[in-house]
Amino acid sequence: MAVVSRTRDDFISLCRNELKSGSTLLGVIQEFQDGYAANTAIDWFYRDPFFCIIVENIFRASSIDMMLPCQFLIHDIKKQLDEHKFTSSVVVYSSGVMSTEALKKLDEFIGKVIAFKSFLLANLDRDKALSRTLNSDSSNRCKRILFIIEADPHIENVKSFAKIGSLTSRVDSDSVFFMIGSLFKIIQIQHEENDIINVKISLCGNDSENSTKALFDQLKAQYIDSNGETDIIGFGQFLITTGNSLNGKPLCDEGERLISSYVDQLPADDANRPRGYDALGAMHLSREDFDESLNWFKKSFEFVKEKLPPNDLRIAESCKNIALVHFQKKEFTQALEYFNQTLVIWKQSYGDDHPILLPCLTNVASIYEHEEKIEEATACYYQMLAIIMKHHLGDPSWFAAVYNNLGNMHYRLETYHLALGFFKASLEFKFKFLPNDHPSIALTYKNIGLVCESMSNIQESRENFEKAANIYGALYAADHECVMQIAELIQNLPTQST
Repeated sequence: MAVVSRTRDDFISLCRNELKSGSTLLGVIQEFQDGYAANTAIDWFYRDPFFCIIVENIFRASSIDMMLPCQFLIHDIKKQLDEHKFTSSVVVYSSGVMSTEALKKLDEFIGKVIAFKSFLLANLDRDKALSRTLNSDSSNRCKRILFIIEADPHIENVKSFAKIGSLTSRVDSDSVFFMIGSLFKIIQIQHEENDIINVKISLCGNDSENSTKALFDQLKAQYIDSNGETDIIGFGQFLITTGNSLNGKPLCDEGERLISSYVDQLPADDANRPRGYDALGAMHLSREDFDESLNWFKKSFEFVKEKLPPNDLRIAESCKNIALVHFQKKEFTQALEYFNQTLVIWKQSYGDDHPILLPCLTNVASIYEHEEKIEEATACYYQMLAIIMKHHLGDPSWFAAVYNNLGNMHYRLETYHLALGFFKASLEFKFKFLPNDHPSIALTYKNIGLVCESMSNIQESRENFEKAANIYGALYAADHECVMQIAELIQNLPTQST
């Protein structure tokens, strides 16, 4: 069931309510009322800064009642982007100013995925993008940021983006427009000599190479129905997953209210019920309210199990959701049972080596590790490596993680030569997307040192421990656990190889 259609009159009334009596912008609103057409949505979005500002502010800091009237405009913008979307990969640029505190938080998301809470305007020309912040000087509090965006339209379920010079003359002809809610992976953060910080990001689809990310598990529901309109559950889930705030109240609370109210009104056998249950389950999972999350996910599972064939992919999704909650509760026996049910259905539908298997294999391997079933865990990681290599998944963080896990497994199996090779391979891939002084780099140096010590290669062990110590020493205080542990490892090394 779609959200009750909000006409342009709803949006116009909203705009007028935001303006003071006698405002010169009231004339612009009247022009909008008289002249708006669906194929001019992007042009109107930039016709006057008021439209851009009000829509983005509503999604950043307002209420659902104010968001709903904007849906017709967002739908029309999406349709224009779909009609003019890029057909090949492109690199574009977008600049801005970010506080040093926000930049530190962004640094924690390297290798992870973020959702943009507003539309994103970029440019094919780097210098044009930088000109937007030309008069903004970097300081101790704020830094100039240049986002270097790699965007591939062929990624499955990626949100549309398009060059909009032909759709409006109100922005630069090389401008590229990304849909609200687009997902981006933080690849690398680098500093330039002129105080500009380069942030390399890549556009992601919510069900492709990044399907293993927890964030994507929260974004599985489609926000747009078959008619191109936002439905209530989808819109509520969008609010939940953006994590924004409404006048100090979490946006997810508003999404929960919308979904709960809607689901309560549905007939008992309505097909939208499990979608609502899943959305509420995902919200409680994100809050670490595991029992309540499990309750909603099990309601969804019982519904789809009764109504659908046993190999339906929606049953697999329900099994996976239940497994994730048990996993978080450290109820590994139950988690393994449901993960395996998910794998059975996915393999029937996609085959034994499809990338969609990666999230389950990751968690299954982790459970085997916890249960000290190291050979079984190792087999899972080798299966993951085979999938990644077969499908040419170019994300270096995937290779770094799998090689690191295989290194850990072979270290525990005391096959040290294999462990050393995998740790060194992991390190090479980490250098491709992490700064040289990242704690994860230090951890790999430490692991290499431990393997070398076990192989009686004391000199190489010491060298790697010291590299780890240098990184930890620059990042943490002298009494930090990492600093003290690595110092103890160095101190306990023999004076020479045996």
